[in-house]
Amino acid sequence: MSKDYSSIGVSKAWLEQKTYGDKVKDSGAVDDGILTLNELESCGLEGDEKKQLISDFLSELGMSEEEYNQFTSAIEEETANYESEMENVEVVDEAQIADDTENTEETAEEPTTTTSTSYWSDGKPKETITYNEDGSVASKETFAYGTGDPQETLTYDSKGNITGKTWYDNGKEKYTYEYNEDGSYIYKTPKDDGSGEYNIRYYNQYGEETDANGNVIKTTPPSPQSKPNSSGDEAVIDDNNAERYAERLHDAMDGWGTDDGEVKEVLSELDGADLAKVAAVYEANYGESLVDAIKGDFSFGTEKTYVAKIEAAMALSQKDTSQVISEQEAYSAAEQIYNAVDGWGTDESAVSSVINGYNHRDLKIIAAIYEQNYGESLRDAIDGDFSGNDQDVLLDKIDEAMAYTE
Repeated sequence: MSKDYSSIGVSKAWLEQKTYGDKVKDSGAVDDGILTLNELESCGLEGDEKKQLISDFLSELGMSEEEYNQFTSAIEEETANYESEMENVEVVDEAQIADDTENTEETAEEPTTTTSTSYWSDGKPKETITYNEDGSVASKETFAYGTGDPQETLTYDSKGNITGKTWYDNGKEKYTYEYNEDGSYIYKTPKDDGSGEYNIRYYNQYGEETDANGNVIKTTPPSPQSKPNSSGDEAVIDDNNAERYAERLHDAMDGWGTDDGEVKEVLSELDGADLAKVAAVYEANYGESLVDAIKGDFSFGTEKTYVAKIEAAMALSQKDTSQVISEQEAYSAAEQIYNAVDGWGTDESAVSSVINGYNHRDLKIIAAIYEQNYGESLRDAIDGDFSGNDQDVLLDKIDEAMAYTE
């Protein structure tokens, strides 16, 4: 899988080890916790120091100087193309439109849409966005680097809600979700016989599988998200749901390319014993551990956060949680988190291991002690030191813990 270098970079902890680290920090380029290629020009360095940063940066990412030059050239080309497109945009005279309307018969008009396309460094399309007449997004289509094959297509309604999502593998449709306003959805996969027809499955807003008329055909317990008072000690999803979650993860990571959003969505819905159960089903069905699959499809901080969550869930499923966490252990856990986020740089793996290593009941106690000892809520501490997927995964677990009641 080719890397999209525009979205990855180096962490504060990595910069802290460099002689120029303080200058980069003072420039504000790493306020979000990561320095990406797009931010190198505003990193606060010049001359030899900037050359050294670029050299170290490329070495850390395993990126050649040629790839870096291609990346920067692509950004310049994309900017030039955009400016050129803007120069050619037709200025519409509203008064003329009104006059023309009065002098023509009323006819049904097709909605006016416009498109904007960005490109990879090799000149092939990277993303095409279609806009409605009011400026809202109608659809987005992303393309694979090197081949130009379609990778993902999203469609939106007038309120910005996703109405459809199609994922491709080597340019061929792999699966499609069609979402309804009431939260129900259809899951479609092309049949293998080349007929152009689909295997279709229906789900209601609670994630239960139904027939085409909405009648439930598999009765399943609510998902973990709809049971905030689940302690996380025992799985609340049944075998059918565990199979479905494992299948979604496999489909998202199988073949060329990874549906990052689908993996994130599944892992955010699972916790504790539920996640451990899905991980076991995944390995049994596909002959590879879920941890190894994640490591093979993700890199940098995202991989560490996902792996830490899965491993902590599996360890928690084997842990005796019949007794409430002791005061001494809760103080120790709170201190581990504080030490991992205090100062410049964050030990992401340590934080994730602690937060995901306890059930909701015990994590709520740890959070209370953390705020009592350090004058800041655990949620605010994580919110201030993490970003992106890492932040979402940890905040979801904390929110679920804070909502837990005996």
